[in-house]
Amino acid sequence: MGLYSDSPEIIKGGSEYLRIIGWAYLFQVPVVFVLVLMKLDEPLKALLCLIRLKSGRWIKQVTREEL
Repeated sequence: MGLYSDSPEIIKGGSEYLRIIGWAYLFQVPVVFVLVLMKLDEPLKALLCLIRLKSGRWIKQVTREEL
């Protein structure tokens, strides 16, 4: 395999790795800590979305009751 790749999975993984290293360097924290915080993002958003969906507050009446 060459140095460069056209595979989207490899490109996405590489850019994510560079982002982790950058944040760790910027805030002077261990890379593992930044990685854990980044991986907690998706489950946290999913939990917040489920809470919002179960509440029913996102539903709005957009049609007329009577014609």
